[in-house]
Parts: sequence; structure tokens; C-alpha cells
Amino acid sequence: MSRVQKILAGIFLTGVLLGGIGTGVALAESSSFTYVGKKQLGAENLITKTLDFTYDAKKGALVLAPFYWENNPPGSKIQTDNRVPSGTVRYIVTYNKETVEPVLLFHKYETQETMEMSPEAAAEFTTENPQASAQGYLELYPNYIGDSFTLFMETKDQFLSEFRQKKISNYDVLYITDVKIKINPADMEQITD
Repeated sequence: MSRVQKILAGIFLTGVLLGGIGTGVALAESSSFTYVGKKQLGAENLITKTLDFTYDAKKGALVLAPFYWENNPPGSKIQTDNRVPSGTVRYIVTYNKETVEPVLLFHKYETQETMEMSPEAAAEFTTENPQASAQGYLELYPNYIGDSFTLFMETKDQFLSEFRQKKISNYDVLYITDVKIKINPADMEQITD
């Protein structure tokens, strides 16, 4: 082996040795961190808002769409309340006003079959098919506002402070935290979910 090859092999082996030592130090350092648990970001920004949707019961049943966003809020079943006017679906939503704005979207059912039928034939079709007699479905939609970079910049100081103390937390951003759906008891047969 020539002198140049010996020098290059020595440099390579020294790099491998130092890399191994660095990896060992990094593993030892990271194993000294403690997990603190979950921290919820945005709890100070939670507000509750009431959203009402008025529908015409004569046009058929109303279907309430299930929630499709991450972390479906618990306790979002339909409740009856005499204070809610008949023909109204009331959503009581608790949410983080800095990350999301909840809105109700109504989607009317129109099938190709009923659009091409005469009004009499469409009425007969919907009578024979109970699912087709629904006027549409109501969806609680989370309209996301803000951006993740702003949220990161607002929480970086808290993260770095914990990191210096050798603590690690799981940060959970709050969006919609609770939903209650209330209807008048007289409307129970008109609402499905």
C-alpha cells in the first residue's frame, strides 16, 4: 500500500470512529430527555358559537352529515330541546377562533332520475324510496384560517424552553373541540343522521 493510500485509510477510519462517538453521545444525550405529555395549543382562544339552520319539513327529511375531520369531537349526538323552534337545527360549536371558523353547508339532493321525471312521477319515486325523500344533507364544515408557520412561530419559544430543560411534549393544535346538535322534539322524525 502506498503512503497516500495509508493516509486516506487513516482519515477514513478516524472519520468512522468520530462518527460513532458522535452518534453515541447524541443517543446518550437524547435518552436523558423526559416526556412531559400532551399540550393543547389554542385553549385560550376557545369560544362557543350557535349556528342555526332553518328547513322546510314539507320538502322532506333532512340528513345530518357525519363529521369527517380529524379528532371527531365527542358528544356530538342529536339532542332534543323545546327551546329550539320547530324546523330548525341548532349546532352549538366550541372551537379555536384562531385556527378555524365553523360553517353550515346545505347540499340539496337531486338525482338524475328525479330531475328527468315529471313532478308527479318524482313524487311517486320519492314515496317508494324513503332515502330519496330527503331534501338534502346538512354538513358542519370547518373553514380553516391562519397558517401553520404563524402557529409554529408563536409556540417556538415554549418548545425551545422545554428543550433546554430536557423535556419533550406532544403539541396538539385545537380546532373544533365540541359539537352539540339540538332540535325540537316535534322534528325527530324529520332529522336523520
